[in-house]
Amino acid sequence: MAEMGWGVRTQLLDKVVVQGSPKATILAKLDLLKKELGYETASAVERLLIDHVLTCWVRVEHAEVLYNNKAVGQFLSLNVALYWEQFLAAAQRRWLAAVESLARVRRLGARSPLFQVNIAEQGAQQINAQGQSQ
Repeated sequence: MAEMGWGVRTQLLDKVVVQGSPKATILAKLDLLKKELGYETASAVERLLIDHVLTCWVRVEHAEVLYNNKAVGQFLSLNVALYWEQFLAAAQRRWLAAVESLARVRRLGARSPLFQVNIAEQGAQQINAQGQSQ
């Protein structure tokens, strides 16, 4: 399955690199996050959510770079400072929401069985067996 967010992340990475962040470092971190989140063994829905988590993480990195370039060592008016604070906070909220969505889908998948077998004979007690396919 091709990654849907790769083009978006590439565009963002180009902007982050223009601001001075090393692209190789960010790409290595993305690969590590992808592996740690279990992309290779994830379901299709989880893969889409992992892809979204990675894209949001790049957005946070981009927002951090922009925020630091504007705020560090410069006097900013209250309105400008507030804008950049909100810009960064919005990126962080999106990332957190993406992580929470992935966790929620994984938690729901762990609770619900993937198959159920009902065994009953006439005049006997019914036996229900649930489990996950592996």
